[in-house]
Amino acid sequence: LYQLHRIDPKVPAEITFGFLKQAQQAGKIRHIGLSEVSVEEIKQAQQFFTVVSVQNRYSVYNREWESVLDYCQQQGR
Repeated sequence: LYQLHRIDPKVPAEITFGFLKQAQQAGKIRHIGLSEVSVEEIKQAQQFFTVVSVQNRYSVYNREWESVLDYCQQQGR
């Protein structure tokens, strides 16, 4: 599992996702996960590869990513 912990705001996401896709196709990475991402960013990544995990901060006190949790559950992830 390669877990991308942040999408670099200085690099277009398409470039990052394209690189990860190439690394996966070359056999360097088997599975790809994301951290601290929005639903829109997950959907964008899914155009390049299957997102197998999402690691966002979530707790009783921090429900900022509730929409991400809902989306992942809908996707069966």
